[in-house]
Amino acid sequence: MNLRIVKSEADFMQLRGAWDALDPAPMQSFAWNFAWWQSFSRYNALRIYCYEDQGSVVGIAPFYFDRRLGQRALKFLGSGITCSDYAQLIVADEHRQDFISAIAEDVRQSRFIRMVELDGVLADPSRNPDLKIVDRLGTPFWRYDRDVESSWVLDLPDSWDQFVKNSASNLRRKIRKAERRIDSGQVQIRSTRNDLPIESAFATLVRLHLERTDAKGLQSAFCNPEYVRFLHAAATDLIPQGKAEIITAGYEDKPIAVHLNLHGASGPQLYQSGASRDAMELEPGHLLFTYAIRRTIDEGIAEFDFLRGDEPYKKFWGARPIPLATVRCVSKSLLTTAGHKLALGARRLKGDLRSFQWRGLGVAR
Repeated sequence: MNLRIVKSEADFMQLRGAWDALDPAPMQSFAWNFAWWQSFSRYNALRIYCYEDQGSVVGIAPFYFDRRLGQRALKFLGSGITCSDYAQLIVADEHRQDFISAIAEDVRQSRFIRMVELDGVLADPSRNPDLKIVDRLGTPFWRYDRDVESSWVLDLPDSWDQFVKNSASNLRRKIRKAERRIDSGQVQIRSTRNDLPIESAFATLVRLHLERTDAKGLQSAFCNPEYVRFLHAAATDLIPQGKAEIITAGYEDKPIAVHLNLHGASGPQLYQSGASRDAMELEPGHLLFTYAIRRTIDEGIAEFDFLRGDEPYKKFWGARPIPLATVRCVSKSLLTTAGHKLALGARRLKGDLRSFQWRGLGVAR
């Protein structure tokens, strides 16, 4: 077995075939990670670990080296504003432990890496064997765990009728109302699976997300041009593969709601959404949830993942929280430890000031 480190974009591009052959989830796919790198690579350096068996790639650890503000941190591609949930190594179970040990040894031996950050990972060690990387770094590193907003997963029964029957009465009323609007043709559902062009669908996503967040007094992630560039590239690559889909709900020939779903082995994942402020009386969010969840059950899929964020509608629809965390390991060297504690203090102060001055204002994915 051989550990190879990819550091150039050209070598990154050549990994596509081997990466796709490992059949990762959409947020661990080559398309997602390469789009992220092309949009957010400034001040950063690639450090993708490839685990090879007789020249064949059997594992990929999609990391990069963050050099901003002197951090010298190893992080997952897809970190930050993109909120790439469930970040993990892409490797079969039979090779995972040896791959983890090889990565940990490289980090310990490195003269440059002073921090390892695993952002948006499953917090439960029994569900996330990749956390063993942290344990195997050993005593030269301090460990800091920080809870982030949970993801929310909706477990689905065998039939739509059973789902509606099991729902709370107030949700059941909203579902019935949404069904009547969809089935009567009052509201038209379109999808990039069928006749909805990708470019117009993406433009609708940006416009309605900005409209929804502006109405709530939030700052949209789409205000960041790097984020827009990233998501456009990822979506236009993943949609033709069947790993992503944009769905719109239209009323009187105008889109009033939009969802961007990712499609993995376990089922759909709601990554982004938007709604028209002028159509709230039609409850546009419930329209698309009713359509998407009904279709998911009809396709025999057992869960619908709302992903990260503690928005009330997720619990309202019956989803259960899945704890996520950011795990950070910091070198015990005096300078690195002091710098990290200073950064943590500044972050807490910034958060306190924002909460005091701008209560209710935030950034929406």
